[in-house]
Amino acid sequence: MLLLILRSYCMGAGTYTGIEAVSNGLPVLREPRVRTAKRTMRYMAISLAVMVMGLMFAYLLYRVEPQSGKTLNAVLFEHVTGDWGDRSKTWFVIVTLAVFITFVLSQLGMVRHWWSTRTGVKHRWWKLLINGVGLVLTVFILVSVTVLKFHEGGWITLLVTGSLAGIAVVIKGHYYKTGRLLSKLDNLVEVAESSGSGLTTGKTQDMKSHQGFDPTAKTAVLLVSGFNGRELHTLFSVFRTFEKTFRNFVFVDIGMVDAGNFKGLAEIEHLRAQIKSDLDRFVYFVQRHGYYAEGFYSIGVDVVDEIAQITLRILERFPNPVFFGGQLIFPNDSFLSRWLHNYTVFAVQRRLYSKGIPVVIMPIRV
Repeated sequence: MLLLILRSYCMGAGTYTGIEAVSNGLPVLREPRVRTAKRTMRYMAISLAVMVMGLMFAYLLYRVEPQSGKTLNAVLFEHVTGDWGDRSKTWFVIVTLAVFITFVLSQLGMVRHWWSTRTGVKHRWWKLLINGVGLVLTVFILVSVTVLKFHEGGWITLLVTGSLAGIAVVIKGHYYKTGRLLSKLDNLVEVAESSGSGLTTGKTQDMKSHQGFDPTAKTAVLLVSGFNGRELHTLFSVFRTFEKTFRNFVFVDIGMVDAGNFKGLAEIEHLRAQIKSDLDRFVYFVQRHGYYAEGFYSIGVDVVDEIAQITLRILERFPNPVFFGGQLIFPNDSFLSRWLHNYTVFAVQRRLYSKGIPVVIMPIRV
């Protein structure tokens, strides 16, 4: 009987959901993708089997029997916590409420997602209804348990939740302020597309005489993330600092996929199209000023690993490269600016240094 239950569970909705998730995420899995997908499904099946077996053994160990108005898990938890002291029960209430807070937030996020996604989603209203019902139920349970168990630890949950909400507001304010600072750099996009000033210090060179591919020439490899003011600032800084040292320019853009919020193959295709468009703008801009240029891109969940893989391809065509990346420098350095902002470029620098490849980090003052 136990084996039939395990088999039914592992081949039921949980596994089918897992198959869908893995198949949708196949484009971002590591090579070889098919083998990685099979391994992922194997781990999921094992984890489901272990979880079910653990519950079954717990039911047997505590002699859990069905009771009217209670789930088996509720009866199990009553048996487990029956001999606990007041302090232990308080912490158990706190942990339970904190789980339900994550449920509320996840359901709220899904409701917001389905509400804002107007096109390209089948059965959108049905999905919105399901997550809406889940949101109502989890909020009801959270509020009920908090009120009933207020003096047994519920007030601590409210305090922690309020503190986290306050921190979130502060963080959002910081990012909003940073966005306003970065918007000043975006003026470089209009300048670059209209006149191209700032790229060279002298007269624009003849494009035809310098666009030929010379693999022996010095090559500047710029790590970019979109055609924007920050990346153009880095490009202009390379020209001002090194003048005519580099004849080849390579632009590398990594599409970052959040594995926890992956929305399917359509998202990958949209991301790929955006990256290719941005790289084309960089390549055209540099070629217009008489230099050879190419673009490389990849899509994955780890930027540093993807850059390390692309570097091997770049070295095959350009044996003499110098990598460049930009790093934001804020007017007032603070704990928030050091904690919240991406320092991936330094991780890339360490990885490529170990391979003997020079990496130069250019400051971007905002």
